[in-house]
Amino acid sequence: MQNTTIEPGNTAGARPGSPTRTPVTEFIGVEYSGFDVTDDTQVDRHFEQIKQDLRDRKVIVFRGQSLDEESLERFSRRFGELARSVTETAAGKIDSPVVQHITNLDAEGKPSKTPFVNSNYFWHSDRLFFRNGLGMVLLYGKELPPSGGDTQFADMEAAYDGLSENDRALADSLRIVHSFEYMRLTYMKRPLTEKERAVAPPPMEHPLVRKNPDTGRKGLLLGMYASEVVGMPLEEGRALIARMQEHATSDRFVYTHVWRPGDFVIWNNLSTMHRAIANYDMEGHRRIMIRCAVEARDAIH
Repeated sequence: MQNTTIEPGNTAGARPGSPTRTPVTEFIGVEYSGFDVTDDTQVDRHFEQIKQDLRDRKVIVFRGQSLDEESLERFSRRFGELARSVTETAAGKIDSPVVQHITNLDAEGKPSKTPFVNSNYFWHSDRLFFRNGLGMVLLYGKELPPSGGDTQFADMEAAYDGLSENDRALADSLRIVHSFEYMRLTYMKRPLTEKERAVAPPPMEHPLVRKNPDTGRKGLLLGMYASEVVGMPLEEGRALIARMQEHATSDRFVYTHVWRPGDFVIWNNLSTMHRAIANYDMEGHRRIMIRCAVEARDAIH
């Protein structure tokens, strides 16, 4: 796809020294190059375009960045209030800093095929077990394996549009229960600790189809927290969830990000699902990501 300069309201035409933005798939993703997210003047100039791309393209890849916890937090706060984790660490603490570490390390701090936290390897939108979910997520590759450890993103609005007419009508009529405890038992095979239970909310009911308040587009809400369909027998509901999710994660709706050193990826959490891919030697190489998340502005209706 053709490169364009980042000019708010005018992406046509080149300008010497200007950063560029390149769509990466038909539906989802745009890559920014020649852009420094720590340069306040540059970010201020292009911030409206960045927000528009989060709405329309949903995933932004910034190449060639150099971030630490402080600079990641500083950039992330431009978008709103930052969220805190509800997951207990291997050290027995609730990971409350707004900058979190997402790793493939086990409880002893060693690279592992079964890291202490492995839920990021399953399709999900973050914190759908809250009333608002998360508005966006910002992720920087601090330490990457030599290859692999990719991250996939599914465009849930394009997936909704791609349903049959009958399935769209069905999806529009349904509500789904999203449960942190269900995810922990089903995917991580670990019950909640007392500390986690004290801060995690009870199961939350959301519509299967969310209407984006900024664009009016409809998208599916699915993923590893989706435990049942309201008013439907349990197994029948879970089969429907699995069928809808298989559709939503088919190749035509998915962008696979292959990480390079210096990559910084941000995404619209409620219009996408994502997952890490275990396509590397998890026992031989560390994968350390630093992450911030921004609270959603509105409750999901």
